[in-house]
Amino acid sequence: MAKRSVLGLLYLLQGLQAAGEDMQAILHNLALDITQLDPSAAIDLELEYAIQKQLVGQIRHPAIGLYIGQQFNLAGYGPLLMLLMTSPDLQAAMRLGVYYQKITFLFGKLALSQQQDLTILTYDSLETDPVLHRFRADAEIAGTLKLLKDMQAALGMQIPLERIDLPFSTPRNEHILQQYQQFYEVPLYFDQPYGAFYCKTANLNLPIMVADAATHQRYRQQCDEVLQQYLQEEQQGVSIKEQVLDYLKMQRHFLPPIAAVATALGLSERTLRYRLAEQDTSFRKLRDQLRFEQACQLLLSSNDSIEQIAEKLHYNEASAFAHAFMRWSEQSPKQYRKAQQGKQAVKK
Repeated sequence: MAKRSVLGLLYLLQGLQAAGEDMQAILHNLALDITQLDPSAAIDLELEYAIQKQLVGQIRHPAIGLYIGQQFNLAGYGPLLMLLMTSPDLQAAMRLGVYYQKITFLFGKLALSQQQDLTILTYDSLETDPVLHRFRADAEIAGTLKLLKDMQAALGMQIPLERIDLPFSTPRNEHILQQYQQFYEVPLYFDQPYGAFYCKTANLNLPIMVADAATHQRYRQQCDEVLQQYLQEEQQGVSIKEQVLDYLKMQRHFLPPIAAVATALGLSERTLRYRLAEQDTSFRKLRDQLRFEQACQLLLSSNDSIEQIAEKLHYNEASAFAHAFMRWSEQSPKQYRKAQQGKQAVKK
């Protein structure tokens, strides 16, 4: 599969936290710390999907999707957001959103259709597992509505929806049902085959006042580049080595143990070691590679002492860090920092 921003996973975890889920218990086996996730990191979709599967069975809140959907932030959509907001009208923006949906945070699929005087944006979770379907549809439909509302607010527009279909059963608990009604604010139809947003087509044809053809074209080129890269990765696939590296890179200055990585990937430790060996590497080599990169970055970009850097990299003692760094680079941390600072001074 292809890679995308880790923000989708971060929004999911923030939603669980907002709903009052026991984050320590949920994330323990994955060795994930929500405060340490790096928003600039990328994650393979297969790995993100595997993590979702690990999390879903532990979630208790019956309206969890509403909490997750509310975490999705306009800024997270990057150039796609600017492309949509510089479109000539909302109808054009919706068509582009559907076209570029692979560079959003969705696992499901959006489609656009017309029915008499209505435009219908439909959603399919593409998930056969009933528990995952319920979870995914709940979160991604709520997140899609959040995007539509936030965009309209940013543009100073207010386009009413006629109805919303939800592809899961009506909540039995009256309080939970009220939560859905308050969030969506329009007539809801549960137990539908697909999710769907219904809107008067005439309202979507109203011009966007900040539309800008030149800016729009520039962001379209950027979105095309991102989509092309995504499609290439999707065709080529991502190796187990890359998946492990992605997982290790997700958190700042913390590298999870092999047991947590294997759990996230849905593999046994033995299988993970075997598959890495097939690619002429090992978990230890990959961890050492990233630890060295993190150490170099801290040595060059901060004024932290060697002891402070050792602590950030989770070494019990500075001497253990210095020994490891010497093994990686044949230099002590102090020698490396001094040599690199000298090179930078010469360049200036």
